[in-house]
Formats: sequence, C-alpha cells, structure tokens
Amino acid sequence: KSSTAFRDDMVWLTGNFEVIGYEEACRRKSSVRRSRSPAVVVTVDDGYRECLTVIAPILQELKIPAIFFVTTNFIDNRQLFYRNAASLCIDALDRLGDSDQQATARLITQSQRATDTDIPAIRQWLLDLGPENGSSLDATCRILGIDVEAFLKQRRPYLTRDEVRSLRSSGFTIGAHGTAHCHLAGLPHDHLEAELAG
Repeated sequence: KSSTAFRDDMVWLTGNFEVIGYEEACRRKSSVRRSRSPAVVVTVDDGYRECLTVIAPILQELKIPAIFFVTTNFIDNRQLFYRNAASLCIDALDRLGDSDQQATARLITQSQRATDTDIPAIRQWLLDLGPENGSSLDATCRILGIDVEAFLKQRRPYLTRDEVRSLRSSGFTIGAHGTAHCHLAGLPHDHLEAELAG
C-alpha cells in the first residue's frame, strides 16, 4: 500500500471502531464487563524500516496507539526474512529475458534435483519455501546473483535497535514476533521455547 492508502485506511478505522492500545486491550480482556462499542488494536509485524519512516508518523498524526511486533533476528539487518529472499529471487527471475530466464530456470531446478522448469511453477515453489528451506533459498540466490549480505547493508530493510527504542519512546508498544519468524506449530518443544523466549 502507498502511505496515502494506509493513512486512508487508518482514518476509516478510527471512524468505525474505538482504537485501543495494548494495556486497554489487556484490561478489557480480563474484565467481566464487556464494552458495547466495537474496538480494534492496531498491530504491525516483522519490524520493517517503514514502521518508523512511514507507519509511525501516520499513527502519531492520527493519535492511534499500536503494537510493533519485531522479529529479533532481523533487527539491525542481521538476517534476511526467508519470504523476502524468495521475493528477491522472483523479482530477479522476472527481470531476465526469455532465453536467460529459461536457462536460469534449468539451473534452479537442477540445483534442487527437480524437473519442472516452468517459470510459474518455480515462482510458486519459491513462495512455498519456509525457514527450514534456507539452503534452497541460498542456492537460488547464488544462481540469480543476489548478494543477501550486500542487500542487507545497502537497503537496510529492517529496524535497528535504536529505531526500535525510538518507537518505544514515542509511546508505541513493542512486542516479540519470534526470533526467526518460524512456523510455530511444527516446532519441537525446545525449539519452540527458544523461538518465543529469544
């Protein structure tokens, strides 16, 4: 969404709901008395830099409280979210000319010991990868010439520790969205505990 569309959505939200913060949501959840008006809590996931540069200023202007859920491994641009890596791969694949795209598709499927070189199928395969498929994403990034470390240093897509602190000092609530944004349901107990506590 554009910042204008996001702002319009937030204006609509405040016109149709009571927007409450974390503390009020907790108070209401534990209260035996229920509110008659519909309420909403605004949350933003993952800790992208736009939280500070785009979203927070709009929320402050409209006096909307929010919870920013950050993924701790992404803070300070230390690690690339697997979904972002897949998006970079799809974008790089789509920028290739037809013959280069087909040759690259063959390299990708060979590296994964697959047979389908159909571009839409490769796009879908990339979108279906999860955090447990890091080696497949790494190999695909190498084939497509994507330097993940350079991308993190140059583009800096995620918040830094100081930026997270800045959001907090501006009155927003900071929450944890895990350490690596894993699918929690399938994790063994010890890994699940480490993902949540970390």
